This record gives sequence, C-alpha cells and structure tokens, in this order.
Amino acid sequence: MSRLIDKTPILGAGAIVLLTYGLGVAMHEIFPGYSNNDCSQRLFDCLMTSPTMILGYLFAHEGWYSKIRISKHWSMVVLAIALILIVFVMRYYVGGVAAFNFDFFYAPLFVLAVLVVFNLCDLPVLSKTLTAFGNVSVYMWFLHALFFTGVVRSVYQPFILISHSLWVIIPWTILLTFCCSWVLQRVTQRIQNMIVK
Repeated sequence: MSRLIDKTPILGAGAIVLLTYGLGVAMHEIFPGYSNNDCSQRLFDCLMTSPTMILGYLFAHEGWYSKIRISKHWSMVVLAIALILIVFVMRYYVGGVAAFNFDFFYAPLFVLAVLVVFNLCDLPVLSKTLTAFGNVSVYMWFLHALFFTGVVRSVYQPFILISHSLWVIIPWTILLTFCCSWVLQRVTQRIQNMIVK
C-alpha cells in the first residue's frame, strides 16, 4: 500500500481507502454474523479503520501540515482549542455513518489543532514529554494490546488493575507501557546494531 501511495499519492491513497471501505461493507453484508467470531470481527475493525490510517500516511508522505502557514496571533490558539473541543464532542455524538469511521475527518482536524497550539505556545515540558512518548509510540501501541486483547488479557490485565478507579488505572497503564516500550526499544536497537555490524 505504501509503495502505491509513494508512486501516486492521491490516486493510490484514494483507491486503497475505497477498497478497504468497500471490503468492510461487503463483509458486513455478505457475512452478517461476522461479529460472532473474534477473527472476522478483528478483520472488520481493521478494514473500517484502514481509511483513517491510509489518510495519516498520505498526510505524512506529502508533508501537508508542514506546508500550512499559521498566523502567530493568540486568536489562533483559541480557535485551535475550540476545534479540539468540537472534535471531541462531534466524535462522541457522531462516530460514523454507514460503517464509515468519521475519524477520517476528525483525526486530521485534531492533529492540526494540536500542532497550532504547540507551535504558537511555549510548552517545553509538554513538548519533551510528547516527543518521548512519540519515540516509543509503536511499542506502546503493541504492548497496551496485551492488557485488553481477549486471548491474553487474563494473563496481563492484573498488572494494570492496581485500583478500581480509572483515574489510577489509565495513568498507571500509560506509565507501565512507556517504561516497557523504552526498554524494548533499547534492546531492539542493540540487536539491530549487532546484526548490522
């Protein structure tokens, strides 16, 4: 998919978005009992979220956010924060229509608003924190699944259930996955360095 988008960005991404969405709709119509099977449910979820991921790849490939020029005025920060709040509210009330995930529209707007805030406000501690999380985000994404995936959560979920309060569980889970991801990334880098040598 990435090779197709690299060669023909807009056309390739558009074709893949239509294909994955079309396959998801076809699966929904042809196999109405897909949700009764964990594998087919995961496949459906993947097909429904693929358009948003493809759009994210396209944005990154084309560097569209870096091409946007934003006025350095305080009103832009207010507008960006308002946009973040609007996206959250809209996402809560309207997640999608006809199995089309509206994160396709919400995610680019949310990212744009966050970038405006970070570019116009001096937030060094928050910027460094998010950069640290960004460096290990892929590992965190995979590791957090251990706590919530039905097949293995009975083994791993006790590590995060240190309280009955979500206000404790969520930060603890983030901290735990961050620390484990940081270690995993270091180990992976050492192994890669040894292989390359």
